[in-house]
Amino acid sequence: MESEFNKWIEEGLIPEEHLNNALNMLKSKEENIESLLQYGKPWEAYGELMACIALFNATAQQYPAKRPSIIQRLLTWIKNIKSTLDKIINGIGGNGYSIGVSMPWGVSVSVSFPVTRQPTQ
Repeated sequence: MESEFNKWIEEGLIPEEHLNNALNMLKSKEENIESLLQYGKPWEAYGELMACIALFNATAQQYPAKRPSIIQRLLTWIKNIKSTLDKIINGIGGNGYSIGVSMPWGVSVSVSFPVTRQPTQ
């Protein structure tokens, strides 16, 4: 299943006949992201999270009739992994994030980082 999901990420699209199965696979992706965090790889975990979001956003664009359900499932998944998202943001040095939904149908996670000014000499 994991290799099939990774194939979809590479192709940038989930075939319509596999859409429900792919949405159900988000739980295993969550476990993979948690595992990356446990191994001290927050940037890889962030990349995995962003790849999942990008894949489902692209798929929502491809299948207009299914957009609302795809976006809703993706938002629910992100809400459910909030504690994981907190760990990712902390691990990559972020000081906050926001989750947004925009038209034409897309979910985004924006990360903010502290800005430190270096003294000039």
